[in-house]
Amino acid sequence: MTPCPIIILPSHRLIKMPKMKFQGIPAKQAGFSLIDLMVGAIIGLLTTLVIMYSFKAFEGQKRTTDSLAGAQSDGLLAMITLDNAIRPAGLGLFTNGSLICSSVNVYYNGSVVANGASMMPVNITDGGASGGPDSIQTMSSQSIYGSASTSIAQPMPTPSSVLTVTTSNGFTLGSLVMVGDPSSPTTPCTVMSVTALQPTANGVNLIHNSGLSPWNPPNLASAFSSVGPYTINAVVVPLGSFSRTQFQVLCNSLASTDLNSGSTSPPSCAGSTFTNAAPVAANIVNIQAQYGIVPPSLVGGITCWVNATGVGTNACDGNNWINPTPANIQRIEAIHVAVTVMSPQKEKPNSSGVCTATASTTATNYPVSWAGGPVINVTTIPNWQCYRYKVFQTIIPIRNAIWAN
Repeated sequence: MTPCPIIILPSHRLIKMPKMKFQGIPAKQAGFSLIDLMVGAIIGLLTTLVIMYSFKAFEGQKRTTDSLAGAQSDGLLAMITLDNAIRPAGLGLFTNGSLICSSVNVYYNGSVVANGASMMPVNITDGGASGGPDSIQTMSSQSIYGSASTSIAQPMPTPSSVLTVTTSNGFTLGSLVMVGDPSSPTTPCTVMSVTALQPTANGVNLIHNSGLSPWNPPNLASAFSSVGPYTINAVVVPLGSFSRTQFQVLCNSLASTDLNSGSTSPPSCAGSTFTNAAPVAANIVNIQAQYGIVPPSLVGGITCWVNATGVGTNACDGNNWINPTPANIQRIEAIHVAVTVMSPQKEKPNSSGVCTATASTTATNYPVSWAGGPVINVTTIPNWQCYRYKVFQTIIPIRNAIWAN
């Protein structure tokens, strides 16, 4: 074999590599220990508990504030509604400074809705000595001519459908009129609807045919217990429309009932369903009302506040204010009203499961209508201690009674 040649390569300079230094992991590394983490967790937990407690307290305060604001709104709505009904009451019921009649007959849509009913601008029905809710009825014309009565030009026989007056001012087709005889206080006034106007030599005939209006009965004499005849001393009032409204507490609400609706069902409610009534303001649990009366001479301001109760039950005036006489009705010039409102939101019980919004079960913590007035027993309300109660009170003048006097 031929030997392989040996090739000698040129020598190269050896490159010196830097030394690499590797550091190991230190024995003690910086950071949080297990104890630190546990302490931090405990602090965080305590902070969370404080925040939640503060949130709970704030939420309870917010609930109370919102609840009282709701009660404020409901109470104001109830008071405005009563004020709007009471203040203008009595328009069309007075002539020459006295009531036209002491009672009134009203027929509507096949039903006698008032058969000699007491004719009062405002009529209070007392809720009893235990402080039960009173009810309030108002009666008024809705026409700007309601205070301008017109004389009868000739007597109207009872079954007649013609009413002759001296002028047509304020009388329009389809509007309501009321005829009454101030010289005969025991003769009821009667409400009718004008179905035609016929000019005559004596003035104007107001026709009130029964078949053309739901307000006119087929026969006046058979519809009412007492009616007419209306003599030359009678007057006719252009009512326009005629409101008779009752306000009362139903299902913890202020409810109104149109007494001229023709409904024979008494006002009632079950839950949120109302029969012959319409809810006006929610969370109203009580109404208390009094008559503000002037002296029998009708001279001077209000000297006495009386409940709508019987003879001898009012210290400042011993008359019968359940059924006041026409002379005493004329003495009524204002109404003192107190409305008790329940907070709309139920407040949470305490840690023992007991509600303390109204804490005491004694009468000392019950709402009071006014100073010296009835105490309102709220214990009949389910879970009554979980709610707060606020009383709104005011004095509402009956301006038509004041002007008449």
